[in-house]
Amino acid sequence: MSVKQIQDSFADAVTYLVDEVEAYNAKAVLIQSNQRHDSQENLNVISPGLVHEKLRAVLFSSVPPHFNQVLLRFYTAAFRAFHKVSGEEDLEDSLQCAGCEEVDSCKCAIFIEKFRQININLCTLNLMDGVSQDAASTVAYKFIEQHLQSTCKGNFENRYLNTLEEWLNMTVLGWFELLYKSKADYEASEIMSSLKDHLNHFLYDTYVNVRMDQLFNIIIEFPESQAALEDLKECLEKTNLKPKVIHSLKSAMQRRLLHPGVNTVDILTAYISAIKALRVLDSSGYILQLVCEPVCKYLRTREDTVRCIVSNLTDENCIELAGELVKFTPITTEDNGESEEDDENWENWQPDPVGNEQVQVSKGVRTSDIVSMLVNIYGSKELFASEYESLLAQRLLFTCSLDTEREVRYLECLKLRFGESLLHSCEVMLRDVADSKRLNAHLSAGELP
Repeated sequence: MSVKQIQDSFADAVTYLVDEVEAYNAKAVLIQSNQRHDSQENLNVISPGLVHEKLRAVLFSSVPPHFNQVLLRFYTAAFRAFHKVSGEEDLEDSLQCAGCEEVDSCKCAIFIEKFRQININLCTLNLMDGVSQDAASTVAYKFIEQHLQSTCKGNFENRYLNTLEEWLNMTVLGWFELLYKSKADYEASEIMSSLKDHLNHFLYDTYVNVRMDQLFNIIIEFPESQAALEDLKECLEKTNLKPKVIHSLKSAMQRRLLHPGVNTVDILTAYISAIKALRVLDSSGYILQLVCEPVCKYLRTREDTVRCIVSNLTDENCIELAGELVKFTPITTEDNGESEEDDENWENWQPDPVGNEQVQVSKGVRTSDIVSMLVNIYGSKELFASEYESLLAQRLLFTCSLDTEREVRYLECLKLRFGESLLHSCEVMLRDVADSKRLNAHLSAGELP
């Protein structure tokens, strides 16, 4: 059946029911008005107030199997037609009208007028909830999901939540207002208020589910993807999907990072992006601690983890860590205790979220810089200082044209991070090389000491 055939059949059926019920009510009122209260020959007539209840019982006891499918198709076409009449773009690129499915000329306006009359008649028969409510809700859910997918899937650089909320309020709720327009004002207002809350919550749930499958890519593309994280953060605050997001992201990390086929440098790059991105998503550090704990555990099993971290710290081509090193922030090791800094920042304090996994979020996860987080994979500054000493020694021995001034700058930054005592031997090595270069320059110039 075409949409027009479904529409005409549905309209004829509803109109027929209205006419029959009105005719019955008129006869029932006439019979009751002519019967005497004390007569034993009075006819047993269903009162007009019970007709709708009896009608519902009869209709819903004999619904054909394909009725719901036909109803869904009708309300889907009605939603598309409302889109078209409201000035929205067609949901499909086709010569055929997406709403009324006419090829020659669009008849969506006529369709919507008939649709409005059908809903008025259904309200008159008190059948709106039983016939239309489930179908209309199902159609609304489907189009919300489709619109959200087509609007923002794969695009992480723009914020869409406000636009989606406006679309929902104008288009979806506008369509529902068409359904309930014939109800009393107070009743329609109550229904629309409940629907608005319900559909907005469904929108937030759907947004989280769409972004959840893309969250690993969103993290890797940070900071370009910050807009998507801010929208996701807002939705997570309005839903109960944080445990589901954590489970999904942990699985994605395990599947795409934590296996021998991925280089340690790439794992560290992803870990650094995760620290930055997840702090935007959840400032409490709850998600960061649960998601990145397996990453840290896996990195400890890699023999080259410390060397990769130290190499990247002193490599000007490594943008992620080179910028972190010059922040001159001392290394902070894990400490679950409260500090004076916490007391001073009490206005921005947030409680640890209550989730399926109960964890004590450490202060370091919330506040430590990237370098401190990397050092805390092992929890030992000495280990990193020793590795840097070894790496520096190799550079001095095997690099003929080593830029000692650059190495001195890196050493000064590292001393502010790790402390002077741990890097004293490195300072001695660089001073010896500098003295040797100066002496060699004098000798080459023929200047004897």
